[in-house]
Amino acid sequence: MLGGEHRHTDTVVIRFPDIEAVDEWFHSDAYQQLIPLRTQAADVDLISYESTS
Repeated sequence: MLGGEHRHTDTVVIRFPDIEAVDEWFHSDAYQQLIPLRTQAADVDLISYESTS
């Protein structure tokens, strides 16, 4: 890490073909139904970014 704090012990990376696919996944009915379970099970920070490579 170059700076700051990373408070989590695990990191998961999911690669999507483009930012539109990220939005479709996040806003999908299937994922929205899982959010309450995820909230109970883990302390999660979701971060997305676009890469040019």
